[in-house]
Amino acid sequence: MLIEQPLGKQFPYDVVIVVSPHPDDSCIAVGGLLYRLAHERPSCKVHVLVMTSGYRGVTDQYLKRYLDARAEASIASEGEEVRRGLQLLSRKPSEPLNPQERQQLVDLKTKIREEEVAEESRVLSFTPHYLRLNIYEEHAITEQDQARFIQVLDVLHTQGQNRLLIHPGLYDAHQTHRLCSQLTRDVLDLRYPKLYERWTYESPWTQFHVRSDIIVPLSESAFSAKVLATNAHRSQTERTPYGNLVEGIAVRNAAVMSEILGSFNVNQAYQLGRYAELLARQNDRVVYV
Repeated sequence: MLIEQPLGKQFPYDVVIVVSPHPDDSCIAVGGLLYRLAHERPSCKVHVLVMTSGYRGVTDQYLKRYLDARAEASIASEGEEVRRGLQLLSRKPSEPLNPQERQQLVDLKTKIREEEVAEESRVLSFTPHYLRLNIYEEHAITEQDQARFIQVLDVLHTQGQNRLLIHPGLYDAHQTHRLCSQLTRDVLDLRYPKLYERWTYESPWTQFHVRSDIIVPLSESAFSAKVLATNAHRSQTERTPYGNLVEGIAVRNAAVMSEILGSFNVNQAYQLGRYAELLARQNDRVVYV
């Protein structure tokens, strides 16, 4: 299915929920679609479930620069927090942190990542929810994780009649992505077997979808917003150039799918434009017209 512009009858959803294993996965995967929803279907309620804190993605060096900047800004309400954080980071290796002190640094790194999500949400116009699941520490799905996920969905699914849930694919190379995908599948099959249309998305750790049956072309403005939202996660992009990655993936998607739609006949190649996102439908509850 080609999601044409503007979004019309082929996109009947009034609630869209995106499962984001880490704080930046939503914009990397479907930032262009989220931008299009905000501008072409503003009545649609869009929610991003940030499943884990992602604090391990923040280096001590980045945290120190963040705290130094806060100290220089002299934000009175954060003075003690900043002072304590810098003090902990200055400890010598021979002076190990106790569990309470380590948790203080974890909390600061979590704060950074959730501030970045808030900035992303301002660009793409969605409502973020921070679940902080134990998956991140346990590397397994816990009963508490399932209960927390159900608690959030129980509230959100009442907001509309036509619901779409977008989550990572089960064969993603990243373990946290796979676990979040499995948790999503388990909960939907157990509790909401018929309430959601389900799509899966690509990530930088996913090979090309075997069955990419949903194509979302992106205008220059939609793609620019996707990159801007991705670059809001500065703690990550200083380490890995995700802005460049999303450009490469979006260009590849548009070029390759243009040829596929034209049955690999160069005289019939379908012109999608320069950028596209690809997704795969997991069920067929909704009939498209």
